[in-house]
Order: sequence, then C-alpha cells, then structure tokens
Amino acid sequence: MERFDFDNISLECLLRRCGHEPVFEKGDSVWYLSPFRDEKRPSFQVRGNVFTDWGTPDVKGGVLDFCSRLWNIPRSNTREIFQRLDDFMGANPIVTSPLRPTESRVEKEKSEKVIASYPLNNPVLMNYLLSRGVDPIIAQKYTSVLVYLSPDRTKKLFGVGFANRSGGYELRSQYAKRSFAPKDISILPSSNCETKAAVVFEGFIDALSYLSQKMRNRESVNFDCVVLNGIGLARQAIDVLKKYEHVFGLLDNDVPGTTATEQLASALPNFVDSRKWLGAFNDVNEKIVDMLSLSQVIDPPPKESKKLGRGL
Repeated sequence: MERFDFDNISLECLLRRCGHEPVFEKGDSVWYLSPFRDEKRPSFQVRGNVFTDWGTPDVKGGVLDFCSRLWNIPRSNTREIFQRLDDFMGANPIVTSPLRPTESRVEKEKSEKVIASYPLNNPVLMNYLLSRGVDPIIAQKYTSVLVYLSPDRTKKLFGVGFANRSGGYELRSQYAKRSFAPKDISILPSSNCETKAAVVFEGFIDALSYLSQKMRNRESVNFDCVVLNGIGLARQAIDVLKKYEHVFGLLDNDVPGTTATEQLASALPNFVDSRKWLGAFNDVNEKIVDMLSLSQVIDPPPKESKKLGRGL
C-alpha cells in the first residue's frame, strides 16, 4: 500500500472490518446504521467511497475523515491515522479496487455464496489453525471447511468456516478473511450446562485459541464463549449477555475494542473488562501465539544423542 494513499482504501471494507454490514442499497448508495451512535433507522450513506452521516449535520468525507472521527485523531495527523489503519487490519489488507459500475452489490454477494460445507479435514487449513494456536480437537469441534466461488465465478475457493447463530459464516485462511451473510454473533456453550458466566471475544480465532490454551493447560471451562464476529455487533450481544451473572470481556486492545467494551459495560452491570490479561498484546490470539512460542523456547523438544566418532 502506498504510504498515506487513502484513496486506494475501501470504506466499505473498513466498515465491514468494524462489524458494520449494509442495511440496504439504493441506486449507487449503500446505507448503514451509523457507527457513531445508536440508531434503528440507517442514516449513514456511502457513495463512491465517500460517506455522509445524515444524522449529524456537516459530517461527511472519505476514509481519512472517517478514521479521524472513529479514532478521535486530528485529520491533519495522517501518519498516525495510517499507522492505526495498519494496526487495525493486521495482515488483512483493505486496499481494493472498486466494483465495476455495472456490477451491483447483490450480484457480487450472490457470486460469493457458500456452495459446500464439510468437516474440517484439510491439512492446509489445519496447519493454518495450528499456526494460530488452535488445537485440532477444538478446530474440528467448532469449524468446518467452506467452499465458495470466487467473485468472477471461475474458481472454487475454500477456507475455515465458523458458523454464527443465524446461519451465516465467518471465513479465514492464510489468504482470506471474509463473512457470508447473515452477519451475527456466535455462542459456544460450555459443557457445564449450569454455567452462569460468559467470556466475550471479538473474533473466533481469539475464542478458539483461548479454549485450546485452556485444554493444553488442563483447565476446566466453566463459561460460555460469546463471539461478536465483528466489533460493531456488540449491541446485538447485549440481550444474550444479560442472562449471565458474570460477563468478562476480552476484546481487542485498540480504540474500537475499547469503545465496544465501554458499550457493554454501560449496558451490563455485571460486566468486567478483563483486557488487563492481554498486557501489551493487541488481542487474545496474539498473546496466546506468543505464549506458545515462548514455551517452545523454554522447553524445546529433546534432541537425539549422537555418538562421537573416533578422533580426528
């Protein structure tokens, strides 16, 4: 990505990464619920990579203006905004070419429909999850292989699929990160049916690597996992979380994660922000991968002994 070239960044991709999905499309505009406040009717318009927030007078602009407002960084500080974008997206680029004018969003979504799902037995995907700290037993319990068509409908692609409660999927692989509608949260119930606690995660890799670490340490799991599948879905999780006596939040250590954490804390009197456990790490998975790397350094596998040959 060319440095500070905000024109090559898709605002729609950025909104999706924040967990905001389109409510409807009208003409060449896409409408969302505003990321900046609670509302029931969409007033946030995106047209040609430019947004207009009709619920707030004179709030409009491009990706730079959106990020400036989202993260409360002065617009003139492009270097900090660009760095925040890089940190926010991680290894998942948001540089994209806009859709051709003749290709509608509906046509694109149809072309990306999941065409098959089957149990996780693909060694490439298993190795990918292992690299992210997810144990094969946990992976096979909660994920599957998804097969879907490329946008031009010329190739069958596959990735790790994670289902949500509404029948949609999150998909991850070494090369892809995407969602298949409908977008919703996921709930992973504990084997203890009497549990009264829940832990909230931002993404499913966070949740599965956390459960894997518990299993490796032979620790009991006396809580349900609630996975937001996007930071913008925090509001949708509130009604579910109200039934628990104890709710612990392990969202990301960044501005959107803090915003969602504050949102949950204000709605749930029994909510505890547990991100102190992350330390300097940005998210749960990053910490667990580091823990695994450190354990391998401290306790390396035994080496075979070698017999010394007769002297030189």
